[in-house]
Amino acid sequence: MSGVAVGVDEPVPARAPGRWRTAGLIHLGGAAAYVVAFLLGRLTTLEGTTLALTWPAAGVVVLWLLLAEARRVRGGVVLLPVVTGLVNLAAGGEIAVAVAFAASNGALGLTVVLAARRLPPSFLDVRSPTPVTTGLGLIGAGLLATAVGVAVGHLGLRLAGVDLGAAATLAWWGRNFSAVVALVALAFLFLRRRAGVEHLVESASRREHLLLFVTSLAVYATVFAVMSLPLTFLPMMLTLWAGLRCTPGVAALHSIAAGTFVVGLTLLGRGPFAGVGTPQESAVVVQLYVAALVVKVLLLVALRSEREAATQQLEQEQEHAARQAGLLQAAIGSVNEGLVVVSARGEVVTANTAAARMLAWPDGAAPPLVEDFPALGADGSLLPWGETPVARGLRGESVRGEQLITVGADGRRRWLSIDVEPLSGPVGQQDSQVVVVLRDVTGERERFEELESFAGTLAHDLRGPLAAVGNWSELAQRMARGDMGDEAMLERALDRLGAGVRQLDEMIDTMLHHALTKEREAHPETVDLTALVLDVVVARGLEDSVVCDRLPPVAGDVVLLRQLVDNLVGNAVKFVAPGVRPRVRVSAVPHGDRVEIHVVDNGIGVAPELRGRVFDRFERGVGEEFPGTGLGLWLCRTIVERHDGAIEIGDGPHGRGACVRFDLPSAAERSPLQPALP
Repeated sequence: MSGVAVGVDEPVPARAPGRWRTAGLIHLGGAAAYVVAFLLGRLTTLEGTTLALTWPAAGVVVLWLLLAEARRVRGGVVLLPVVTGLVNLAAGGEIAVAVAFAASNGALGLTVVLAARRLPPSFLDVRSPTPVTTGLGLIGAGLLATAVGVAVGHLGLRLAGVDLGAAATLAWWGRNFSAVVALVALAFLFLRRRAGVEHLVESASRREHLLLFVTSLAVYATVFAVMSLPLTFLPMMLTLWAGLRCTPGVAALHSIAAGTFVVGLTLLGRGPFAGVGTPQESAVVVQLYVAALVVKVLLLVALRSEREAATQQLEQEQEHAARQAGLLQAAIGSVNEGLVVVSARGEVVTANTAAARMLAWPDGAAPPLVEDFPALGADGSLLPWGETPVARGLRGESVRGEQLITVGADGRRRWLSIDVEPLSGPVGQQDSQVVVVLRDVTGERERFEELESFAGTLAHDLRGPLAAVGNWSELAQRMARGDMGDEAMLERALDRLGAGVRQLDEMIDTMLHHALTKEREAHPETVDLTALVLDVVVARGLEDSVVCDRLPPVAGDVVLLRQLVDNLVGNAVKFVAPGVRPRVRVSAVPHGDRVEIHVVDNGIGVAPELRGRVFDRFERGVGEEFPGTGLGLWLCRTIVERHDGAIEIGDGPHGRGACVRFDLPSAAERSPLQPALP
């Protein structure tokens, strides 16, 4: 007993039996594979020597130890020399020679293990996107490991009294190196195929594979079996074919099969390598040739695999970029703001639909140069190109919310709010660009100008009635205190005061009607136009001045139509010459699905040059002797247009007075009304 108690509630550490089982299977399998490879290599021994042309056992050693490292299994570096020594003793080798070979394999294995532990984990990742790097690493690692192993083995044999010589030592290293590179590369490619990586590489058809192997058999048989001419460069062309057209696994198998064929024929004394100097020199040439085959095909398939992976990644990125570009283009095209990209030369690189619409570009296409469309300042003066927001942006300046007037291809002037931001490239360079964002503020500017005009008109029109009300109210106060005048004068002052108040009330009503006409949502219904006109006439007390014929029913909004009739009748009786009794007649004529209404009066009329403008907002066709806001006829036109009609003014009968004509939908053909004004 150790004296250290273990509590019943504490877990007792124990080794997982599965780990021992895994280690045993790996080492047992590795040792068995090494023995088989050892025996196969002995079969390639040159006659009269102890030198084998190929040594697959070297490749098995590397695979064995790499697999053990990947599974975190230790002990391979210790077990390998033991197995090597026992196999060599069993094959009849001397103890000193067996120890030398054991030391050689031990050094090779130790180099492999140390390299595997020092390299990053991604180096031998079968899913690596850079197989060229892995291939070069395998070649470098194989070169180093086999060189260390052969150097240690050569030293051990020298200590045992065996001198191989330079040629035999070089052949020893060559066979080990080619075997390591061939078997490790084949295993790596097999694992990549199993992991689903190499299936992405396009491959030749089965017919082409068959043609490759038949052609290879014919060429190798001709070069190495039939003819003794130095034509060994011809089989190299077949290696290129295999590396460029076949899958990595097939290409690797092709090179290994070709190397085996060359070694076999050389052992039989056939081919250009069989008679090259001494057997050791012949072995060196064969090993170099086989190594060249393996390395070439390994690099070819690695380059091809990496190229295919890069191509597929590029295609995916291009598809993604195309989708993103399409999405961005759709988003840009759907926005209401104009977007234009301008190059350093002032050329339009791209523009969305909104920009083309704002600038009225022909057929929606951008002009060759932005300066083809002039820009005007707020005062209407032409801006030099260097002072425009686009030119300033090309000089590196950011512009925010600058408003100016542009003249489009249609000649129309539009107010635009412009933002300019430099995009890329050094300022002034040919690749520099700016993005221009346009917002059409013409409507806002017009509404602002209308508001200014409205405020000015309102102030001007209110000033007179307010002054009159103030003056007459002050006069009435003085009369009420008895300071001046009599009752008759007081009554007159109060009448004038009431008239001023009524005038102010009328103006306020007009303002309210203005707002109502713009904002009211229309509700179409059948309207008895005759009854509506008579209601307005009675409400105004104009029964003696207005005559209304029998009018057809119409379809419309009764509130808006009442306002229309009230404005027209009011204007007809208002604008008459002094001393003239107003006479107004309302009649109608059906025209298909429309009804044309006439309002005829005997007033002062409208001059021909003013008839096209009196329906504009704040326009007045009379002098200052007739008070008003200039909104009445504009409201009438707005109401008629919301009923899909038109309104005009002309001369009355015999050239006297005025006749206002407008049309409305017939009640038999009801149609939806136009929406309220924005």
